[in-house]
Amino acid sequence: MSQAADPAQAAEQGTALCRICGASGSILYAGLSDAHGGLQGSFTIRRCGACGLLWLDPQLRLSDEQKFPYKEKEPLKGLPKSDPGRPLAFLRDGMRQAILCGHYGYSLWGCGASCRLLGKFLGLSAWFREKATWGCGRLFPPAHPADGSLVIDVGCGEGALLGILKSLGWRVLGVEPQPQAAATARRRGIEVVEKVLDEADLPQECADWVIVNHVLEHVADPEAFLHGLLRLLKPAGTLVVRVPNAASLGHWWFGRCCYHLDPPRHFYGYSCRSLRLLFFRLSVARVAMRTLCRSAGSIYDCSVRIRRHGKIDIDVRRRERGRSLFVLLENLACLLGFPAGEEIEAIATK
Repeated sequence: MSQAADPAQAAEQGTALCRICGASGSILYAGLSDAHGGLQGSFTIRRCGACGLLWLDPQLRLSDEQKFPYKEKEPLKGLPKSDPGRPLAFLRDGMRQAILCGHYGYSLWGCGASCRLLGKFLGLSAWFREKATWGCGRLFPPAHPADGSLVIDVGCGEGALLGILKSLGWRVLGVEPQPQAAATARRRGIEVVEKVLDEADLPQECADWVIVNHVLEHVADPEAFLHGLLRLLKPAGTLVVRVPNAASLGHWWFGRCCYHLDPPRHFYGYSCRSLRLLFFRLSVARVAMRTLCRSAGSIYDCSVRIRRHGKIDIDVRRRERGRSLFVLLENLACLLGFPAGEEIEAIATK
């Protein structure tokens, strides 16, 4: 049964002013519905004319289950192992091990000098690095020289990435308010704090690497949230944030039907400009930012279904017509230097 999203339960009164830069924002879309079909109501999104921030107006008080509807995911595989069901699995696993050792600096059994040299060479390619890290890319930390170094994944879900990093020697901690996902992570042997970040009461300067993957867009107070993340980092620690890109080719192509808008769960939609300004407000000068095209195909498929049916069945795996052209155009735009990818990745160093 669908749940009602009552505007009377707004977390705050609607505002026409941008939360990041203070400029006036105009209504971009009105009358939006929940494409997942779980929440009834009509929703409005505004856009800042100065920094490009999008925001839900008004923001609703949603439970953690409404913000993050649980769906069991395909778990990431662990460290390289032979797979007799796949003839070339030994080659894939060998290349992965070489890159983890030669490029990322991990020490794995059976990886000698020649293996490391090969991995160092293969690691020059972003495509090989993506494959070697199970699709995690720059979320995946290099080996840390100190024993007991800590990775914190805020919004860790089922803890698949943390499980791999634990097997590579990191101490790991997940922060995950969704009970079912947290339970799955614990079954992997991951320590999980089953709370939102501001209730987790974690010590200051405890982490060497902090991961926040598609969480910031769900947060009502992004500045306070980022401040809490930076507080966790040791000096010279690294924070990696990924969010949907409000200035992506997918948003330009599909407009109000773009899957990444996701009202009312996404409180904000960030452009590179607005996200960089948010870090600047927190006095973080060293931020490397880029957009990613890796989810272009799936965003296209989901957005086509929203445009066609007004909702999306997230279990559907069928590829929609025109997908290949869209993916090609987005990759070409990114190669030419346009921030058109479906995700923004920001890497901040304390």
